[in-house]
Parts: sequence; C-alpha cells; structure tokens
Amino acid sequence: MIQSKDISVVVQGPIEWANDRAHGTGITVALSRQIRKLLPDAEIILSTWEGQKIDAVEHDKLIENEDPGAQGVWPSFVPSNVNRQIVCTVAGLKAATRKYALKIRTDMVLEGTDFLEIFENAKPLKADKRNVFTRPVLTNNFSSRNTASILERLPNHPLPFHPSDHVSFGLLEDVLFLWDVPLQDDDDALYFMDHSQPNRFRFSEFSRLTPEQYIFTTALSKKVPIDIEHYADMRKEVIALSEFYMTTHIISVPDRKFALNFPKYHTDHHFHFEWMRRNPDAKLLETYQSLPGEPAPRSKLPKPLRVVTYPFRKPKKFKERVARFFAS
Repeated sequence: MIQSKDISVVVQGPIEWANDRAHGTGITVALSRQIRKLLPDAEIILSTWEGQKIDAVEHDKLIENEDPGAQGVWPSFVPSNVNRQIVCTVAGLKAATRKYALKIRTDMVLEGTDFLEIFENAKPLKADKRNVFTRPVLTNNFSSRNTASILERLPNHPLPFHPSDHVSFGLLEDVLFLWDVPLQDDDDALYFMDHSQPNRFRFSEFSRLTPEQYIFTTALSKKVPIDIEHYADMRKEVIALSEFYMTTHIISVPDRKFALNFPKYHTDHHFHFEWMRRNPDAKLLETYQSLPGEPAPRSKLPKPLRVVTYPFRKPKKFKERVARFFAS
C-alpha cells in the first residue's frame, strides 16, 4: 500500500472561503485538514496567488504565484482560466519532493483514500511507442468525456482528449509531465473570433479547445504528434488516438468513489449528465437517466448545423475591435 509519507499533495488555486457544511469551515481549510487526517505524513504544498488570505489553511510549503489572468474576457462570454491552472499547478508540482503526487483544487474536499488502492491495482502500461507516461494517471470522471456515449446522442459533439482536470494522482514525474505545458496563446484562446463554430456546444467560449483538451493534447505532443483541429474534431484518426490515450494513460474514477466533495458541481443539474462521463457512477446513472434534462435520443434531435457563424457575422472585424479595446 502506498504510504502517505511518499505523497506530495499540491493544493492549487485561489483560497475558497465559502462554508463547507460538512466540516463547518471554509472549503480550502476543510480540504487541508482532511489531507492532514487522511494522509498524515504527506507533504502539503499550497500553490495560490499573491495576496490571498491563507489563515488556518494547513500547509508545509507555500507558493504565492503571480496571477496570469483569464483569457477571452468579454461580456456574456465564459473566460478561459487554463493558464491560471497551469501556472498554479506546475509551481506546486515543481516544489514536490515525494514519489507520488496528488493535485487537487482549492474548492473541493477530499473525503477518502480509496483512490490509492485503485491506482495500485491498475494495470501497468503495455509497451507501446506512443506511451508518454510511466504509469496511468488517476482523475475523477466529472469532466472526463466519453466520446462514444456522447456521439450516440449528440452528433458532432465528440470532445476527444478530454480527461478531467479537477484532480490528478500518479507518479510525480507523470503528473508533472501532464501539467508542465506552455501557456495557451491568444491565437488559441480567441480562435472562434474569426472561425466558425463546429456545433452549438460552446457558443459562449472563444478558445479552440476546452481547458482539459488543451492541457492533455499539449502534454502528449511533447512526445508524439497530436493533430486536433478544434474541440469537436470528428476525424476518425483523432477519435481513435483519443481513445488510446483515454483508456491507457488516464483512469477516470467516479468522483464519488474518488471520495471528493465538490460543492460547485455536485448538484442535481450536473448529475443529469452522468451519461456523458467515462466510467459513470451506476447509481447516479440509474437515478437520473429518466428525469428531465436528459438529451433526446439521437433520432429525435434536430439536424445539427455543420457550419455556423455565430457569434459574429463579421468575426474578423470584431476581433479588431476587441484588440483595440484591450490596447486602450
């Protein structure tokens, strides 16, 4: 059994002071106390932003990073925080000194250590020239997308290369390899200002890839060529390569079995979409599959738009306007 003395825990992100009802204190404080309780000899590295109030948050090492800011900030659009995730996580992992690493967000609480046994029982990677990790990396399944399941219900919405970025556990060298990637540049972050959206899934976002896809494909591309056009790339070779890595390099554990309490997303609304996750929780799937909110069967879906120009009729003109706005 993996011992807690062999684990570095990187708690990354802004300090979350919203009350965790189960523990009667701020969420990040509750998380740090749970780590001390469940992994008593682990190294706790708090990697947050400069100027954050850290009172009562337990830690062995503190890293105060300069906030790189969000990308694609515009009224009514969802900004991308992928660079914030990368900066904060990598700084913490580079300070880690133990054999194994657990990367976890500051707004979720660890409630158990069953993930250690799951990791130990996982089959090692078979020899393959495409391998980039030594062993698979564990994550929760909340945003780990099941391409086949999605395509059965939502044509043109495959979401390949999409493992959850909420939590990562594995050998330090593998977790660091996954997260230590170049920051997303503005061309990727603002891609859909001057390109047509492939479907209706992300009309409120500008970036070419989801944060999860950007991190995973950029990490893989350090060793193998990854050619993905955008978040809904439907090409057979893209889907096939995604399936290889999602089934060999990533282990998606139902996040209740990972024993995580995630108040931001553990809601009835979000559990309606258990069907699109890898390795879905059977109980949740049964509970929510017949309730309102489930997508209609594929035969009843409207014919998808293959090319759309929303949100802008003249996206290049709009991009010039945005550039002038940020330059002023």
